[in-house]
Amino acid sequence: MKLANQMTLAAYLGNFFQLAYVTNDLEKAIDYFRNELEIKEFTRFESTMDVLAQGVREQAQIKVGLARVNDTQIEIIEPVSGAVDIYRNALPATEGFALVFHHLGFKVHGDDEKWQQALETVRAKGHAFCVLGEVAPIVKFGYIDMREELGHFVELVQFSSDLQAQMDQLPNQAA
Repeated sequence: MKLANQMTLAAYLGNFFQLAYVTNDLEKAIDYFRNELEIKEFTRFESTMDVLAQGVREQAQIKVGLARVNDTQIEIIEPVSGAVDIYRNALPATEGFALVFHHLGFKVHGDDEKWQQALETVRAKGHAFCVLGEVAPIVKFGYIDMREELGHFVELVQFSSDLQAQMDQLPNQAA
């Protein structure tokens, strides 16, 4: 039964903003996007996040490249250390460069109450978050494993207003 203040999953799907990939070499992946897809400029950074993965709270360290093409963000993640199995396990076990599609990202707009409502909505539909995390106080995120149904993960993300303003300033690669 849907609670009165609970949104539908479809409402969150309407907040699509991100295509995300995982790689074992961020620089080679960025070169691929630059040379083959003509996405010339990526913002690069490293992030250490607090995550809850499979019931265990620990840290995860990743390298990230972000680009914007119109209203779509392209994210490339290279797992570094800690609780990064959600990324590392997506990569093929073979040697050499790898770049694979990983997830679609959907924004959750609003305050902490809206974030909690989003978590409840997902759980009420019988889905579980395989990873919940945050880089306090600027971003919260959760991954739903929908590989069996859809072939990929789904990520819900809530940005602080300051981080959203920074994301909006990424150069538009389609211009």
